Amino acid sequence: MATGGDEGVHGVLEGMSAEAKSVARRSGLAESAYAYLSSRGMRVEMESLTRHALALSGEVPDSLKNEVANLLRVDPRFAIDDRGRCSLSSWERDGLPLDDVEFVVFDVESNGGRSGRHRVIEVAGVKTRAGKTIAEYSSLVKLERRLPRFVSDLTGIEPELLEDAPPIESVLGEFAEFANGSILVAHNLPADLSFLNHEAIWAGLARFPGSGLDTMELLASLVPELQQASLVAGLTHFDRAPRAAHRALPDARNTTDLFWCLIELAKGRGASTVGELRDLSMGPNGGALPHRRKELIRWASLNLPALPGVYIFRGVESQALYVGKARSLQRRVRSHFTGERAMRLKWKGLLDATASIDHEVTGSDFSAMLREYELIRDLSPIYNVQLRRRRNARYVRLGGEADPVAGCVSEVGDDGASYIGPFRTASAATSTARTVRTVFGMPSRRNRFEIESRLNYEAARLFLTRGAGAALELLDGETGNETELARRISRGLRGIRRVSRPIAGGLAGARAIVYGHGPRPDEVEFFLIEQGSVLAREVLLRPPRAAVKEFLREFVSYAGPVIRNDSGSVNLVLGWLHQHFGADEVAVVRGPEDIGRLSSSIWRRVREITRL
Repeated sequence: MATGGDEGVHGVLEGMSAEAKSVARRSGLAESAYAYLSSRGMRVEMESLTRHALALSGEVPDSLKNEVANLLRVDPRFAIDDRGRCSLSSWERDGLPLDDVEFVVFDVESNGGRSGRHRVIEVAGVKTRAGKTIAEYSSLVKLERRLPRFVSDLTGIEPELLEDAPPIESVLGEFAEFANGSILVAHNLPADLSFLNHEAIWAGLARFPGSGLDTMELLASLVPELQQASLVAGLTHFDRAPRAAHRALPDARNTTDLFWCLIELAKGRGASTVGELRDLSMGPNGGALPHRRKELIRWASLNLPALPGVYIFRGVESQALYVGKARSLQRRVRSHFTGERAMRLKWKGLLDATASIDHEVTGSDFSAMLREYELIRDLSPIYNVQLRRRRNARYVRLGGEADPVAGCVSEVGDDGASYIGPFRTASAATSTARTVRTVFGMPSRRNRFEIESRLNYEAARLFLTRGAGAALELLDGETGNETELARRISRGLRGIRRVSRPIAGGLAGARAIVYGHGPRPDEVEFFLIEQGSVLAREVLLRPPRAAVKEFLREFVSYAGPVIRNDSGSVNLVLGWLHQHFGADEVAVVRGPEDIGRLSSSIWRRVREITRL
């Protein structure tokens, strides 16, 4: 609900249809423009902004620039001046006196502590100016899953209160209108903003701007003598009695009290505008890091989610400079500017050339790896040295008939040779290669010679790619001049006590299922892997146990086209399997008879992901 003097949406949105407003807020183009302006930190010409947002090269037609400008004009986060240059609305307010600016101090409650996995259950905000409250907003949010008991005990919110609450899409829309034209403020802004923006992404709505103020950051900078920068510690320092905590509106009111105490302290230190207040929050001279680096660190904290995904450092002409992947986009991008001194020096040229940072959220580390490879291959960023990551995987390679050398290698090539692997250990691969040379009479790299017969080669290739049974079938069927040779090889093959098999999903191994979190809450992502190739990908939303079993029965027998199997991606997939084989996220599939066994173990992980 909203109370008091809610001023509604920005004037430019008035008169637009609900559908037009929704489209404007959801626009991926607007999100790209916002990210570009946020990370660049300065007003830009519409032509440059359009070129970046649409990833264009060359001259941009006036008609296209006008379309982009019209789209951004209906989004209250952007400001376009008389010369057609675009900036963020928040920048226009940075030069205003602190008492003339409207702030919305907000707080969220959730059903867990990890944004991107847990959901918002309450949103509240206090609209304030010059130390006075203008209006308040508060709403519970409908939750489609069970509310943990510890959350109810902590917040006092019982599950039945959420049953009739409005959906998150409605709450986000109401709060966006309530906060429109104001600067967002929160205690630990990155955490609360992350929850809101994850919900906005999943709902297909525009994200909330990351240009707000953080009372935790301000408290740590203005009152460094405090042992901790908690909300209660800050209020106690200023002799303010905190209201009851762990509900969104009381916490927002507490934060409002602390915020105005901090503003009064900042005024005493010479800050009179929002921009000067921001400078104080960053510490003297931006702290120990250069100011530009400090800005990028803060931008990453406020705008990037703590989820798996890929990121792209872009230059002033939108060219890709560097592509990376991460289990946590927020932490990884920050680490480029906060890591060891050697790392910072290594990336100094990248930092100087970076004008913006793009990102994409993926469901899992595996899908992030595949997307990173795809982007590096397509964009050829100058700071990416190589496409492949070697993970100490070992393969057995049998060359073609012209040079049938049997040996061990660390990656798969596209050279017509036969490969098997990866093996669990290097010694297992070495032992298998030695067996092939001994039993089938194959040469080595150090001892090359002409093989006795083509039968040796064919039997060795079948042994590696299809197993001992296929090789014996070929040998036992030989009735011509090479019968004696076939018998000799068969005796050697039957005499092998134990042969190591490659990791499932690898070359000549059984199929494997890789599964984990999907890109949205309650989604589970499945990949089917065979011969290092990605055969299929499926995403299920909160599936019941019976549906998981039925899905797996069809999934493991998939016989359609392959999604990805070029040599570069095959090496990545095989290396990943070598590193993760035996973990919960990989299941071995040797045939339909495994479904009953697999469905139980996979279901336990699915239930954990979806929290049914």
